[in-house]
Amino acid sequence: MSFSLLHDKFPEMAMQEQRSFRLYDHNELPDDEYSLMELYCNDINCDCRRVHFLVVSNNTKTHLAEMSFGWESLSYYEKFMGINDPELINEMTGLSLNPLSEQSEYAPALLNIINNEVLQDRNYVKRLQRHYQLFKEKVYEEARIKNQSKTITYSQTKTGRNEPCPCGSGKKYKKCCL
Repeated sequence: MSFSLLHDKFPEMAMQEQRSFRLYDHNELPDDEYSLMELYCNDINCDCRRVHFLVVSNNTKTHLAEMSFGWESLSYYEKFMGINDPELINEMTGLSLNPLSEQSEYAPALLNIINNEVLQDRNYVKRLQRHYQLFKEKVYEEARIKNQSKTITYSQTKTGRNEPCPCGSGKKYKKCCL
């Protein structure tokens, strides 16, 4: 699974709508402006409904943390993953640090601020959902253009769990887009 910056597909939107916040006199973080660079999944067969944030210091231009935010319910991610692993499902929803990414000493404090302040803005969460939708539409369009001979279609009729997925992946529907 690969991820791209929102800026790669929508540079003007990313410049206008990128979220940042400034901190002064904070106990755990230096005075700075911190930017949240949004990344989304490039996989046309994935509907994870998540955003990855790279948190960057505007003063030092360094990457301080990488985290993921999933806005759907636990039941959505249980169905999406096709498993009943509460620990893994809990990591999909809400905000969490990416365990495989390098994190700075400031990552836990940044996680708390973003979770308890930034993501409490419902309009911002709606903006992230809109960015996700626009990004995925662009990915589908790019795939369609790249594979002119392979048409990506979506059935209007109900697809059975064991039937081939209508997205064209070749997987069973229950293992793909269900």
